[in-house]
Amino acid sequence: MPKSRILAPFPKGLFSFTATKSGHTVKFKSISGGAVDVDTQKRQVVVYFSKFGNVDSDGDLMLPSAFTKTIKERGRKGSDLIWHLSNHRSQPEFCLGKPDLEVDTTGLKGITTFLDTSHALDVLKMYDMGLVNQHSVGFRTVKGDSRTTSIGGRYFEIAEVKLFEGSTVLWGANPDTPTVEVKSYRDLEEQFVSLTKALKTGTFTDECFIQLESQFAQMQSVLKSLKTTEPEITTQPDSSDLQALAQRLKSQFSF
Repeated sequence: MPKSRILAPFPKGLFSFTATKSGHTVKFKSISGGAVDVDTQKRQVVVYFSKFGNVDSDGDLMLPSAFTKTIKERGRKGSDLIWHLSNHRSQPEFCLGKPDLEVDTTGLKGITTFLDTSHALDVLKMYDMGLVNQHSVGFRTVKGDSRTTSIGGRYFEIAEVKLFEGSTVLWGANPDTPTVEVKSYRDLEEQFVSLTKALKTGTFTDECFIQLESQFAQMQSVLKSLKTTEPEITTQPDSSDLQALAQRLKSQFSF
């Protein structure tokens, strides 16, 4: 296996929710999609934590300039207070590393060398096997303003934030986002192939295997529901695609 490989293209889909931490309201905005690059030998991943140019489920639009000041003040060349976390958990065992952050035309990019801890190495292996498909930022809005579109719609434009962390999102940490999101039958098939391979050939810790088995059970439940209810999908497959997928799934899973 090559030590470094380019993975999925930049993701689509934005989700948002708020929570209270230490008496302060913190926003979390998630984007679906995996890593841009993974280097297992260097224990390094390249991801996008945030995407520019789209209005999310809260009606917010993040400007590229929103992260400029906070990266300078709190990033690696500043006070070095921004962490790459697992599921927004700030306990030491769930800290994955300190990301080098930069802003490009696509979004907020993070380059993180993972710590040599059991959980961080489990997450790195999940990246390498294509199991990670969501990332998120935790921040507080410093500057923003309401805007009106040309057709009368309204959204909130975020011009500056105080960034606390970027997270690898596993196990459906976002309470407003289902653990298993089915956008198309092909997406579902890819998720099952990756998860099946991980369960059969992965070298994770026992705790991680338990989590993977739980996710597998949730996906099984989704498959059962698909027998009677067709999910909402973004790309409509033809009948031959559905029949072929059904046969492949039946050969891999028992219900």
